[in-house]
Amino acid sequence: MTLTIDIQLHRPAFQLAVTHTFPLNGITAIMGPSGCGKTTLLRTIAGLEKPDSGSILMGETAWYDDAKQSIPPQHRRLGYVFQETSLFPHLSVTANLRYAQKRAQRKNDTISLDHVIDWCGIAALLTRKPDQLSGGQRQRVAIARAILSAPDLLLMDEPLASLDRSAKRELLHYIRTIYHHFSIPIIVVSHSQEEVARLADDTVLMDHGRIITSGQTTELFSRLDNALADEDSLAILEASVAGQEPDYPATHLQADGQQITVSHLMAERGTTTRLLVPASEVSIMRESVADCSIQNRLLTRIDGIKPAGENHILLRLTLGKQALLALITRQSFDRMALKQGESVYACFKAAGLQVLNP
Repeated sequence: MTLTIDIQLHRPAFQLAVTHTFPLNGITAIMGPSGCGKTTLLRTIAGLEKPDSGSILMGETAWYDDAKQSIPPQHRRLGYVFQETSLFPHLSVTANLRYAQKRAQRKNDTISLDHVIDWCGIAALLTRKPDQLSGGQRQRVAIARAILSAPDLLLMDEPLASLDRSAKRELLHYIRTIYHHFSIPIIVVSHSQEEVARLADDTVLMDHGRIITSGQTTELFSRLDNALADEDSLAILEASVAGQEPDYPATHLQADGQQITVSHLMAERGTTTRLLVPASEVSIMRESVADCSIQNRLLTRIDGIKPAGENHILLRLTLGKQALLALITRQSFDRMALKQGESVYACFKAAGLQVLNP
């Protein structure tokens, strides 16, 4: 299933012109600066904004065609989770969920009320009203309600923006597994690189009402030719569990044939996971030094060099089919006389990594 969009929308001081095909085989994130059109695009997909021209095709079904028809929002088989939850304030959690279940437009044997309640961990909240819930609890209920509507596609607009860090981490887990657990694809709007790196299989970058680039998230985050390549850059490594450290609470991973040590993971050998490596945590060495507190030293090749701000250089470092980014000062870059194509060691502490739960 794909979602194919070719639309133009004109507003005072703003124009949206998007041509793109969303694969809908996992989670796709839409990123970009404030005011670039992310939310407007999402609302257009949902039918809450009407384009001036173009088409929106969900598979073979025309949701919008300026020459033919416009299917109203309630008939598009969509779930929508907003930044601020839209639960019915006068209804209990149970009543909110049952309302969504009754309005489900298709049968899905994997989605039952009891199963969704259990999966979202909201059994203790069922008798409460929305104003008796924390922000994280309200978003979990909102996600459960969206799932119970059995949508063909789930849209999320900054669903974590108003939550504290602890609640964000909890919600990230639920969002990340929705597609695999319920076979519901997701398009999510976010301004956070960390959130997108944790969530998204594919990423779309927008600016000034247009999509400027798109691709697999792991590949897009390690490129130097887009707006993500700055002093806050991070790269994503796919790795598999190779074994546990017998004497310390640590786990050994393998990434393209090289070992990475992280804090202990409860995972079996061969389990795949995703590592988030901030460019600011990566140091460069020409030789691997054994007597060093930095355990992770990966042999890489300098594949790209880009200025970052007034005093930093961003390096793209390849290892096999994957890549890291390293942010170093101009002084270090000049002192080491680093050159493109040169082999160097990318070094980073286990404490500097963020490991997604396998």
